[in-house]
Amino acid sequence: GRTLGRYQIETTNPELIAHFADQGVNWFQRDAKRYCFSLSPSDSRGWSQSPESLALTETDKHGNESVTPLVLKFYNDVAGLVYEQNPDRIVSGYIYMDYLYPPKDGVKSLAPNLWLIVAPHISYAYMMYKPEVREDWLEVISFWGDTTDQLAYYDLPVWWRQHLGLIMPVGPSILQFIFTNIHEKGYKGAYLYGNEAWGAGGVSN
Repeated sequence: GRTLGRYQIETTNPELIAHFADQGVNWFQRDAKRYCFSLSPSDSRGWSQSPESLALTETDKHGNESVTPLVLKFYNDVAGLVYEQNPDRIVSGYIYMDYLYPPKDGVKSLAPNLWLIVAPHISYAYMMYKPEVREDWLEVISFWGDTTDQLAYYDLPVWWRQHLGLIMPVGPSILQFIFTNIHEKGYKGAYLYGNEAWGAGGVSN
């Protein structure tokens, strides 16, 4: 099915899992310099409503739908198959939106070639100035940092959507809070940015 212009796929289907794994293996075979294959879902909501998928759907701490167990299973299943043929390459996926918060039963194991990129949308656009957001963010960052050491971070902490207007500060206290904590939790990489319109946001960025 489709929702919001995006496709829904049944990530618990073994044939689909095998297909994605084949795509990953082929991706690496076509170019020896390639080292990473992404499994991240499209940037929108709408998930399969099959019994198999709903069994891996739960509610997060704020009472919203969470598909973290569903997405992690998909990542793990595909990564495991890719690992059999390409143990020296990486498979990666975002931890984001409906699959940001920790699963209620925790994470028992992850494929050895799977890297997670935590993208806490809750902190976008100066939201980290709110104490309750920092507390929520820190809980998320800490959980994933304690779960795996194959981890990176993505954020838009001083992001705003308008392309014209007053130049806004970069928010040094926010950046200090972010970098201090992801360093302490062992995150291996970070990708942060602000306004994509450099004509108006270059100085701030």
